[in-house]
Amino acid sequence: MIDLESAPLELHRVHVRPDGTVEARNVQRLKFRFQHHGFYFKGRIKTDVAEPLLELAGGTGMLPFTAQDTNRRKEIVEIIKSSRSLPNVKFVFRFDNRIFTKGIMPIKKPITATHMMAATVETILIMEPYLQLLSGYLIPDQSKPVH
Repeated sequence: MIDLESAPLELHRVHVRPDGTVEARNVQRLKFRFQHHGFYFKGRIKTDVAEPLLELAGGTGMLPFTAQDTNRRKEIVEIIKSSRSLPNVKFVFRFDNRIFTKGIMPIKKPITATHMMAATVETILIMEPYLQLLSGYLIPDQSKPVH
């Protein structure tokens, strides 16, 4: 589900090529939000760098305090530790005990909706096994992720 806050693109920021495909023009950052398996994500496309990048961030839930559930806490920590070898994706503990995930993926030029969605899906597929594992231990974080 894409949030309407970032869509549709304004007409002056879109270029239609002769072949009918559409690309963003004079846009440094495109932003969007969506929900996947109850987890909220924000995405943005950075075009003000040498190679366009998709940055995807999401809050996955709260790490329980030791007093709440020692075993569950240990298992969540092990899941997060095992994710450290993932390419382009990080799961981290924030200062407020929230578990946060961030992915950075190159996006093909020209920047089109198809390329944006392909990079988003590729990033989510890398995260997917860990999101599924965590969803069995966590209550999804309803707060909006911060970039």
